[in-house]
Amino acid sequence: MGKFTDELERFDPSAPVAAARTPPSSWYQDPAAMALEKKTVLRRSWQAVGRVDQVDSPGRYFSGSLAGEPFVVVRGEDGKIRGFFNVCRHHATCVVSGEGQAKRLTCPYHGWTYNLDGSLFGTAHAGKLEDFDPKNYGLISIPCETWGPFVFLCLDRNPPALADQMEPLMGPLAAMNFESLKFAERRVYEMDCNWKVFVDNYLDGGYHVPTLHKELAAKLSLSGYRSEIFDRLSIQYCKGADDADVRVGTDQLYAWVYPNFMINRYGKMMDTNWVLPLSETRSVVVFDYYFEETEGEDAKKFIADSLPPSDRVQREDIDICESVQRGLASSAYDEGRYAPKWEEPTMHFHKLLAEDMKRG
Repeated sequence: MGKFTDELERFDPSAPVAAARTPPSSWYQDPAAMALEKKTVLRRSWQAVGRVDQVDSPGRYFSGSLAGEPFVVVRGEDGKIRGFFNVCRHHATCVVSGEGQAKRLTCPYHGWTYNLDGSLFGTAHAGKLEDFDPKNYGLISIPCETWGPFVFLCLDRNPPALADQMEPLMGPLAAMNFESLKFAERRVYEMDCNWKVFVDNYLDGGYHVPTLHKELAAKLSLSGYRSEIFDRLSIQYCKGADDADVRVGTDQLYAWVYPNFMINRYGKMMDTNWVLPLSETRSVVVFDYYFEETEGEDAKKFIADSLPPSDRVQREDIDICESVQRGLASSAYDEGRYAPKWEEPTMHFHKLLAEDMKRG
């Protein structure tokens, strides 16, 4: 880790964006960087692991993995949504998989059973256990909060207030009625690139769109593209072109929440992107799509017509991100530069990364 600590120091967060160098390529390739990010950046930040509609009634649950930790989110009989490490206290089996509905959570290995509040219900014919207090063998909780339609977890025991981080975004999204939208579909893409390459690509906003996404660029008025930077998020705004279709709409909002969650509100729809590392050179991004209407023939046709253009943009981004990752591995590249007109949000991301990793 000592060697990568030296690499951290090569990035100067105090430099003005017009003079600054980007982080060295080692940040995107070194396994030591990945290990440090899991320990700091990913474990200490709020992660948008799912949606409130996935746990809309008592007993509904969903599970997943975050920074190598299996988790489960479940709504209790009291209506409260809770998060737990999805690890049986008997012999460490994952208690549930996927998502579903249950009166209690039962381990598939030996049948130990947990109430919806995480407390241990039964040990399934284990026999008399000595020096054993069931109160000490419930599922281990994970801090869990909701914001809008999203469920967040934080693996840190004393996380920062989620509402404080999200507060600058609440007004702009509320003005676009984001909480009234309905979930329609999830798509998952795997990429041969570091997760930060995907975030960098997202944050340079209007800079790459005219070159890479010509079909999309024709529907936007990029001359009015602007960004706002806050403590741990940034927002990019754009207008639709005069002849933009109803899918793109007249106003677009692209919000990034540190470190790896993106909310895109435009036209009659919204999509979210949650990107996670699979390794130092591979990642996965989860797209959730929301629409103003999801029922009826017209709504279903609009959804069917809207997803292919989004998929094309995403595949263009994947291709370019994988190309960037190949370039990062070249001996010809070490550090890059920022385009001051567009990439202040990107440098803001790198500053937060440096701060978190140095703290680790």
